[in-house]
Amino acid sequence: MTGPAKDAEIMVEDVYLYLINPSPFNPRKSVDPARQHDLVESIRLHGIHTPLLVRPMPDGAVELIAGSRRFAAAGALELETVPCLVRPMTDEQARELALVDNLQREDVPALEEADAYEALRRELGTAAAIAARVGKPVEHVTKRLRLVALGAHTRQALAERLITIDHALLLARVGAEEEEAALKWCLDRTAGSTVKVEKVIADRIERREKMPANIHYGYSEPESVLKLKFHIEQSVGRKLSVAPWPLDDGLLVPSAGTCAGCPSNTAANDSLFGDLNIAEATCSDGICFEAKRAAFVHRKILEAGGEKTPRLSGKSSSVRPKMVLHPKAYGPDEKPGEHYMADPAKVLKEGQWVEAKPASCGNTVAGVTVDWEEVGYYSKRAARKPGTLLTVCTTEGCKAHPKSYEKSSKDVPGAQISKAEQERLEKNKAREVEENKLRMALVAAALEQMRTIPETALREIVASKVPKWSPGLKIWAALLPGYQKTLKAGAVDSVEFARVAALAEIEYAELHMDTYDGLEEDVKVGRAGLLKKVRGWGYAGPDPWSKPKAEKPAKKTVAKKTAVKKAAGKPAKKVAAKKKGGAA
Repeated sequence: MTGPAKDAEIMVEDVYLYLINPSPFNPRKSVDPARQHDLVESIRLHGIHTPLLVRPMPDGAVELIAGSRRFAAAGALELETVPCLVRPMTDEQARELALVDNLQREDVPALEEADAYEALRRELGTAAAIAARVGKPVEHVTKRLRLVALGAHTRQALAERLITIDHALLLARVGAEEEEAALKWCLDRTAGSTVKVEKVIADRIERREKMPANIHYGYSEPESVLKLKFHIEQSVGRKLSVAPWPLDDGLLVPSAGTCAGCPSNTAANDSLFGDLNIAEATCSDGICFEAKRAAFVHRKILEAGGEKTPRLSGKSSSVRPKMVLHPKAYGPDEKPGEHYMADPAKVLKEGQWVEAKPASCGNTVAGVTVDWEEVGYYSKRAARKPGTLLTVCTTEGCKAHPKSYEKSSKDVPGAQISKAEQERLEKNKAREVEENKLRMALVAAALEQMRTIPETALREIVASKVPKWSPGLKIWAALLPGYQKTLKAGAVDSVEFARVAALAEIEYAELHMDTYDGLEEDVKVGRAGLLKKVRGWGYAGPDPWSKPKAEKPAKKTVAKKTAVKKAAGKPAKKVAAKKKGGAA
């Protein structure tokens, strides 16, 4: 240190820069590069007019309390000494002075301010006491303290200015799971459920960096605060009315307490959720809600008979589950391995278990549901909640309660089909191919007689028949690559267009493998309509689907009739001769 002391307690000295150590109590963690550059240039021209505030340390160095930006600027200018106000103080005084000094100068980032308030809260206890120390309104301190609960992704989005402080204050009210989901929705509401929130944040930052410097909005604008508020009111959280456990049960998860008085209960925390329009009591902490669900289900399983009790899901499945020997149905006179049931250690989906009446078969056991069941709008019964006790059959081969995975091959999609059925399908497929070729040839033959086609006819033939997006569109692309380019070129007198028009006339909806087994009349109507249309274009040829009439063999017929007459006349002559002779 250099320079004389002005008094015994407070001294202004020129202190060597290398003797100054940063303070751990400084709430500022970042600075604006542009403003810092302006400060460096100002000190270069005019020097430091306001001394830095430091406190002496036992090792002879000093600790910086206030003036971190001036200290950094002096380092950038490679100054040897800086003027400092040296004042002895305790850790508590150093923390308060560091916070107050920064708040009275350039605005501290909201998250850094919140962390500083949280450090004071541990000592002072209340937001009112913090507000009295730092000279800020109590409401301001309370809002900032909410930001302490923000997750890492929301903190990053706020620090990167992808969202505003008002967005962050809304997100800080909900649990970690809901916070990330709402943040992702706010940044990109089109992001699917498989897209991670960190990817959305990285994408928004990348878009911003690629935009020109004079564009300040439009590249990654979040949803408005009003829309985010409405989204939280309508979509975020779990309705406590669906909870199967008593809301005043504090023993379910002792560390969480009761749901009735929980701060995450929107109906029990008016200071946090009072300005949100949430009519029904809602849990805003999904992780805690799921922990209580699991604890309640475990309690019911123990009450039903222990860990061997089947756990039942309301979701359906037709897959055979892992099986174990059935202890109830397996008797002393039965061979090992004859009776199997689904493994109760696994969660069984509906279809792997069947609800049954007690004693309706020899295999019924007690099971407990583990999730919420979704039922249809017209269902006559209420949806089952977690922890519901049911009598079920999970045994394989039970004739009274067949399972989904035990259905016959005829009922299972994609199952093995018979040889006769396979031959029938192959035959129909071949006939379908021939039908399509015939239709294309017919239309092409009609269009070859036309040199041009009016625009209205073009729309009728092609534009209205081109599938917008369907499996048929893939067929088009495979049969005629570049057909859209042909249409746009307008070469309606070309052979290529004739092929396009022929494809347009193929009715894929009527021509499939089962057409010839029950829809023959529809096919006939479609053929007649196509033939009528091409005749209107000038086609005068025959009906390609009509079978030619067989010519009658006239000569053979006459010869046959003559032979019959001769054969019929011979006996008559013989009879007459006999009569004549007898008379003589």
